[in-house]
Amino acid sequence: MTTPRDPQDPQDPWNQQHQRPDLPPAPQANPGEYQALPRPKSVDTAFTAWLVGVALVVVQTLLTPLVSEDLMDELGAPEGFAMEGAAGAGETAGLILTLVLAAIFAVFAYLMRGGANWARIVLTVLGGLGLLFGLFGLITLQVYFAIGFLGSLIGVMSLAQLAVTIVAIVFMYRTDANDYFRYS
Repeated sequence: MTTPRDPQDPQDPWNQQHQRPDLPPAPQANPGEYQALPRPKSVDTAFTAWLVGVALVVVQTLLTPLVSEDLMDELGAPEGFAMEGAAGAGETAGLILTLVLAAIFAVFAYLMRGGANWARIVLTVLGGLGLLFGLFGLITLQVYFAIGFLGSLIGVMSLAQLAVTIVAIVFMYRTDANDYFRYS
């Protein structure tokens, strides 16, 4: 069993006061005196960018069924290619999946804003995958612009989604954000 050490014991090798007389003694802090770093603006900016990205995805998902028939025509799909019942069920399932994923993204964004470094890493990985798939989606972007106003709106939202994701990832890794996540 060890005995508690006496901070005034000159024989104690851990007593910094006696080992380095040229330095003042370290201040003693109570656990209640520690304060977390204030959240930097870059973390708030990244958080806002993630929420804007989530909103863009939800709006795109809501608008896509409105242009799906025009999209099929522009792509040259044969008449009756998609059956009504199956297309409706697929759109509903896609909407539900998108809403669930959007909610998960929003939760990760809130956790990241609170200082959870693991949430920042998850958002980075998911955002990177989103960027990769978004870049592949740029191939079909001209099709959206060819089908009218709603298609063009979806195309612009796709471009904005890519830009917002890049902004979010960059701001999560700025120097002040790194310090915040390191000491949170």
